[in-house]
Amino acid sequence: MSRDLAADSGGASQPAGALQPLGALNKSSARLATFAVRLCGGRVVEYTYKNKKDNQEVKAQKFEVWLVGQNPEHYCIGYVKSSARVCQEALQKYQDATVWALSKVSFDTFAAATYISTPIPFRVDLAKSSISMFAPSHELSASMPQHPVPPRSVAEVARITTNRSTDLIAVIKDVSTNRRRSKTDEEIVDVELVDNSTTTTDKLATIVVSVFGTRKIQQLSDAVGTPMAFFNLSVACSGAGAKPTINHYGRELVVAAPECGKTLSLREKQQDLASATNTEKLTAVWTANQSRDVSGSQPLSCAAFLDYTSETPDAPLPEVSQLMWVHIEEPAPDAEILDSSGDRIWYRVALRDISGSVLMGIPQRCAIALAGCSTKEEFTAKHAAGELNMPLLCHARISRGVRTKDGAFQPVSFVNHTLEVVEPVSWDPTSAPNAAFTGVLGILNNCPQHDEGIHFAFLADIQPDPYYGMRIVYDGQEGPRGHYIAALIASSSKSKTEQVSDHGYKVVTTAVKDFANPDGALESAIGNHTLVGYCAMDNLPGFRLDPPRGKNFRVAVVLITKVDEDGGLHIHQLEYIEMDQVKHAVLCMQKLRKLSKGVHTVSTEKRSRNITLGCISAQGLSPSDTKKARTLQAAPTDASLPE
Repeated sequence: MSRDLAADSGGASQPAGALQPLGALNKSSARLATFAVRLCGGRVVEYTYKNKKDNQEVKAQKFEVWLVGQNPEHYCIGYVKSSARVCQEALQKYQDATVWALSKVSFDTFAAATYISTPIPFRVDLAKSSISMFAPSHELSASMPQHPVPPRSVAEVARITTNRSTDLIAVIKDVSTNRRRSKTDEEIVDVELVDNSTTTTDKLATIVVSVFGTRKIQQLSDAVGTPMAFFNLSVACSGAGAKPTINHYGRELVVAAPECGKTLSLREKQQDLASATNTEKLTAVWTANQSRDVSGSQPLSCAAFLDYTSETPDAPLPEVSQLMWVHIEEPAPDAEILDSSGDRIWYRVALRDISGSVLMGIPQRCAIALAGCSTKEEFTAKHAAGELNMPLLCHARISRGVRTKDGAFQPVSFVNHTLEVVEPVSWDPTSAPNAAFTGVLGILNNCPQHDEGIHFAFLADIQPDPYYGMRIVYDGQEGPRGHYIAALIASSSKSKTEQVSDHGYKVVTTAVKDFANPDGALESAIGNHTLVGYCAMDNLPGFRLDPPRGKNFRVAVVLITKVDEDGGLHIHQLEYIEMDQVKHAVLCMQKLRKLSKGVHTVSTEKRSRNITLGCISAQGLSPSDTKKARTLQAAPTDASLPE
């Protein structure tokens, strides 16, 4: 039950039954038992978050205080999260050094254990718990510990194998003189910590903590050789057998070690610990996650090359490739889009081009750029609402990395593909396919068939198929199969909508013209088609093809997924073409169709992800030897594609 902060006053009577140690606090005992706690380190903390309703940044405050049990190594955080006025009232009410009886304990249900550094892995909501102060004359006021004492040793912290937070008391052995900057321009330095704990080889255990913030760095530089208490160290583990990396961010607290037996022991040995050489470093040094340099000229490649060799770490592929005219799938609204820490956007989706598809890691910077967002919070809000509206076609640079981890019997290497740079297509004629793609096609056509890509065609090329939903027939010749077919269309009539569920609509557009096809020009009566799409209310404007105000027709690129029995072309997504780009779009789509016509594999091998490209390359050509593009928006200058 919620309690008014002004309600509790005076001393608490002796609770019925024996007080329980705070170390016994759990979800069961929280409802039934009473715990004695001393308050320490009360403070009002300011933080910011995004309001989901209007996406505006909001400043908020919360009150936090340590709740220390009868054993100083048993402590947790109590908090009040409310208005600034209520937080200030909490600061006045819950004063340091006072002792309270805590019962009917309510926990913060939103805080994950990973981010709770205290030995008692809970955060206590003081406004919803029962808490009454003991009189200053009560015997507990004299006997309760004054400060929290982090119980973990350096060696124990180094043995953490999952991402989590922790507190620690240790001696500052050394502060590095090598300083660097984070992405947010915070100063960072490595600090070596030591205590009395030892490794399995009887050496003194040491860890390196990357400390953020100039003021804190100076504080620790002045404290070399003395014990300090670090609260909320962030420990990150990259995998089995890997050494953890430990960070202490600028907003977190570091203070002189509290008076306790552990601090006394460290002071007695601080000279020996500070100068000890018989040590073993148990952590890795943190380095900023800098994106790979993908600037300059990079070889043209395709999704199938990457997919075919995703289980062949030693395949002869370049570390960075440029892929042009790709479609990057949007993550489903219920898909997980954050990394394991929950701090950054990271997800995997299919990237498709004329060759096929490959699963690709999408980092935060690229995800935000694709969705036209400015923050992680804006992206996650749009994702949850199904309103990302990413570009239909892009140019991209992809990195191919190889990582090794411990397997059951021996180390195992695996391939990671990551989107490094991405830009929506501009329809500039300089990016249209030309003979520079001949080398890519030569290798691709010696590879097994890959039918999960995107192909380009005129509407007249697309025919129904009872097994695959649709097929392409280029000028009487069977074309390649794909997941989507992209076409350039024009509509001079308004779309019609039909509600098919509480929040779903069917959008039908008739008399659609095959705009890139010279035989289906807008003025011609030949080639009328019907487009069918399904969408939610929020996406309805993006599926309609009504001509713009003052214009005779609307031009768009559409992704087609099937042809129904009535000849209706079902669309997955569409994107309008601005009128000043229409002529360029026609030229590019005609050349993209010619590129798709060039895909006709002669290989009879079974599709696999562990083939060696070197043994099936055309005339000994390697993907590394393909023409190189200088920029994302321009293909290497070359002759036209051969007929």
